[in-house]
Amino acid sequence: MPSRVARILALVAALLAAWPARSVEIASGVDLSAFARVRASVYEQMEEVSGLTQKPSLDDATGTTTGFALDQARARLAADLFEKRLGLVLEMRLERGPALLDAYGEWRFAPWLALRLGQFRIPSAWENLVADRRLDFILRPEITNDLADLSLSRTTYPSSVFYGNKSWRRDTGLGIAGDVDLGVGTLRYLGMISNGLGANLFVGGGSDKEFLLTNGAQFFYGARVDVLDLFGFARVGGHVCWNEHDNVVFNSGRMVYDLDRFSWSVDAGVEIPGTGLRAQGLYGAGQIDDDFDADGRRDLDYYGAEARLVWRLDLLLRALGTGWTGERHHLDLGGRYDTVHLVANEAPGATRKQTVTVGATYAYGDLAAVRVNWIQRWLEDEVDPDLDDDALLLDVTVGF
Repeated sequence: MPSRVARILALVAALLAAWPARSVEIASGVDLSAFARVRASVYEQMEEVSGLTQKPSLDDATGTTTGFALDQARARLAADLFEKRLGLVLEMRLERGPALLDAYGEWRFAPWLALRLGQFRIPSAWENLVADRRLDFILRPEITNDLADLSLSRTTYPSSVFYGNKSWRRDTGLGIAGDVDLGVGTLRYLGMISNGLGANLFVGGGSDKEFLLTNGAQFFYGARVDVLDLFGFARVGGHVCWNEHDNVVFNSGRMVYDLDRFSWSVDAGVEIPGTGLRAQGLYGAGQIDDDFDADGRRDLDYYGAEARLVWRLDLLLRALGTGWTGERHHLDLGGRYDTVHLVANEAPGATRKQTVTVGATYAYGDLAAVRVNWIQRWLEDEVDPDLDDDALLLDVTVGF
């Protein structure tokens, strides 16, 4: 039996080595790609369930969890037509029920000017524009998630019909984008005007009953600017977003309220030539001033930061004569610290969340990747006790 298993594993390894790690061109200028991510929670604390008991035995709830999850399953179709003047992108989210993520067309007048229409990623924190399968760590920092979700329609107060809205970092609207050669680097910009609700959430009226959300021609406005490949080794960038809808009636809910959101961030990264070392950092902040409970106070202020250092070991492994090619095989070691502060209703106390993540990633081109992350968490709150829900996570991505 062991020899049979070994033969099967050897066959799988040979197939992976022979399969090119790139998208499939199904027609001239049309590429199809797909990937899936399976996550294993090897060990994760769940201190928030402390005090819960089973009835009628009164057994305490377990304080840890283990298990598997299909974290992501995506399929993407991208087309460049009319000598790459027209770009079309469709991306489906298949996990937790199928839904559209990216669905847009882009007409490129010049390298420095393209007009985009449809549903796509909003201008936001730098990692929110990074493809999911190319992340350094399994989880994004909480501040980057907040800068997307809380800039759109998600709320933190359970009595709101927008509570828990997940934006998938995308919204539907009109965008303008382009690259400008600065000589010392490339300036890349993205501007957007959109609904301000999130992916697959719509503004409608009598002509579209999906979500009846009335407003006076008000929108989400966002912009992001980056300077890439600055002097050959650095990157700087930032974003700003504003989202306002007055006197909203949602889904015939007989409730009228406002959306008033603002967020911004600045970030920078550097890659030290010839070492495989790269470092990046971000600071961002935002506010929700919907005044949902009509108390005259801002509903939420939030701000946070993250810093990371990642070392790609390919150069070192080649220098040590290990036979490592570094062409398709990549090995990264990294660490990240991130924190976010939340101040509700201008109260004097703040909720502070801190996370330290250390991990290793092996990638075979774009075809497969394995990540292992140890996550150390601290939560400080004026009301709740400290929650240190640490975790050991394993993530496997396969695709083409």
